Amino acid sequence: MTDGKLEGINITLDDVRNPPKDWVTTHLESKGKPVWTRTIDIDGHVITLTNYDAEFDFTERHQQELIDFVRKAREFNPELIANFKRLIFDDYQPASRYADEEKFPSNGMRLNDGVLLFKRGQRSDIKHRTDIVSNFQGTIAHECFHFIGGEYGDAWKQAFDWHYVGENLDDWELIPVPDGSDKAYKNIKTGKLAYQGQYTNHPEWCVTDYARMAWDDDFADSGVIALFEPSNLEAICTQKLAVLRNIKPQA
Repeated sequence: MTDGKLEGINITLDDVRNPPKDWVTTHLESKGKPVWTRTIDIDGHVITLTNYDAEFDFTERHQQELIDFVRKAREFNPELIANFKRLIFDDYQPASRYADEEKFPSNGMRLNDGVLLFKRGQRSDIKHRTDIVSNFQGTIAHECFHFIGGEYGDAWKQAFDWHYVGENLDDWELIPVPDGSDKAYKNIKTGKLAYQGQYTNHPEWCVTDYARMAWDDDFADSGVIALFEPSNLEAICTQKLAVLRNIKPQA
């Protein structure tokens, strides 16, 4: 095999030997060595904690909230934490894409084997947008619900009337989001916004403004409340609580 291009395929030998890295890998490698790395064993579930933020203090409260989440998650559905093997504390804080840090914050992201927390997501002194737990605990729970959400997407979208703007594109126009970094869809007839190209015909069934952006965030924020304060979700949408409770671990 020689270095070069195949027709229609721009791949070189260097790409094969050194495949392009994902954003997280490149982002973390650029920081060099972490401030510290340690492990925590929660009833046999081991999580590697890696801190890149010199200003971050992993307090007793952080530890207790992490332990509380893992124990609740294991009881609710063990698959929530099956891939939760590492927790990364970043020293980076991206701005809200929609210029509203309360409704649409950038708290963290799910990795293949764990959760990365931006500086805001590390905070245990402010409430998560669901208003029932700290931002630290709520962000971890939200991201872990993304681990299982994909398998139930079609059922969730159908049950709770989620759609893509592509189903009736003529009814939508693209408009800049407040900070100008991206665009969102606006319904020409109703004025409804679809930030991520999705919308639900029942926004009143969503527990937060963030949950109204996309079905998978609806699933994840609903999961946070189902885990920590199920009566709150029952008051908003009984069926969502029933669906989340009836998801069974895969054999």
